[in-house]
Amino acid sequence: MKLVASSYQSGLGALTLFNIDDKVTKLSQTDLTEPSFVTVSGNLIFTYSKRPLKLKAFTIVNNRFMLIDEINVDIETLTHLVYDKKNSILYGASYKDGAVLRVFFKNARFSDLKILHMGGKCHCVTLVRDNVLVTNIEKDELNLLDKDLNTLDTITLDKGVGPRHTIVKEDMYFVATEYSNELLMIKNGVIIDRIKTIEDTSNSNCATLFIDNDKIYVSNRGEETISIFRYLPKLELIKKYSVFGLHSRHMILEDNLIISFNKNSGDISIINKDNGKLELEFPFKDASSGAIYK
Repeated sequence: MKLVASSYQSGLGALTLFNIDDKVTKLSQTDLTEPSFVTVSGNLIFTYSKRPLKLKAFTIVNNRFMLIDEINVDIETLTHLVYDKKNSILYGASYKDGAVLRVFFKNARFSDLKILHMGGKCHCVTLVRDNVLVTNIEKDELNLLDKDLNTLDTITLDKGVGPRHTIVKEDMYFVATEYSNELLMIKNGVIIDRIKTIEDTSNSNCATLFIDNDKIYVSNRGEETISIFRYLPKLELIKKYSVFGLHSRHMILEDNLIISFNKNSGDISIINKDNGKLELEFPFKDASSGAIYK
């Protein structure tokens, strides 16, 4: 499999393409400034370069990055991206700017960029059918927006929980909270269940989560673990795995493998989803995020 990895570093290698089988081979790299998040849709790779901020679209040709298009964005930084393939829209959240953006990407070109300054600290954008759900850590809100960034719904959470990362499963939202270290299960705007992801919350916080069949996986930075929950009929912690690194900035699932991007230890760990054993580990400075390229 091919893995595109991004980091908090600047310069050549900040965005790198790896081939991973029983060993790791670096295929190519490109020169960007702190492309701390990357997402892939089909043969499209979306990321950004900072100072000044530019959204960039790449593809892979002969195992090398090929820039398709780029667009200037008049904010300081971005935190998270998601691409709506059906509507040809890229959404982004900005933690530092308290903003969310929408830009069309059609016919290999960016167009009609729109930025909504919401205040607070917007962290994650998640598709909900033809709309987008934005987590705001500072405001303790989930905001459902339409394609023109008009507000459709706002879910106000308890003060101080700090919603960071959200995934959607049918009519339910699952939210990892950075400040209260909880997994929330929300239906029709109401929290129907909640659970602590770790016992000692003094030196750890939730980072990211994903869903796999009937289980939710949540990464815990500081404790350096992955908490695994069953969510039906209610949230229940069933086991924990190590992330085999320090400060898991992001994690993804591919087949039966969990891939963790460990910023502080500067490496990427690949973990067997079924038994929690380390399958492979390799260095990548300031590892921040990644996605599988097929």
